[in-house]
Amino acid sequence: MPRRTFADFLLKKAWHFAPYERRGMIYRQQSAFVTAFIVSYSRPFSTAEQRPTLGSLINVLTEAEKSFHDTLIRLRNKVYGHSDPAAVRLRTIPLDGEAPLVIEHLPFFRLRKFELEAALVVIAKLQRQINEQRQLLKRAVSASHPPESVSPIWDELKDAAAAVRAPTARGKH
Repeated sequence: MPRRTFADFLLKKAWHFAPYERRGMIYRQQSAFVTAFIVSYSRPFSTAEQRPTLGSLINVLTEAEKSFHDTLIRLRNKVYGHSDPAAVRLRTIPLDGEAPLVIEHLPFFRLRKFELEAALVVIAKLQRQINEQRQLLKRAVSASHPPESVSPIWDELKDAAAAVRAPTARGKH
């Protein structure tokens, strides 16, 4: 599952720096992995043409975990997946006789260690919930259909599951 892999990698590398703490390639690589994590985590919960969302799964989370989940979705929608002007601060510095200098302040592209650890807990709970629902569905389908009539249904389910697990580099997010 990519979202878990990205979070595990960020923890393993201990990449949870602000840009002024680590310059150059480390912060750039960290930014890429944080972006990949947040976008891939959010994908199953965002609506898209011909794909249902998994929003009902969050019912297994505590209120604190739901709040954290909402924060990740909000970050995806305002910072990482789209550019929301409200997420960017602009500072202008007047220059004598010239056009003012405009400095753009972007939020830090980082998740702190405790946030990555919390994300892994949330992902584990969601994975358990998915597995439980899949087993319930499997039992219900098996009870109502002989095995030979189920094959096309399972093929569709496998395709849908593969689409949810697809890497973030592919298509829309």
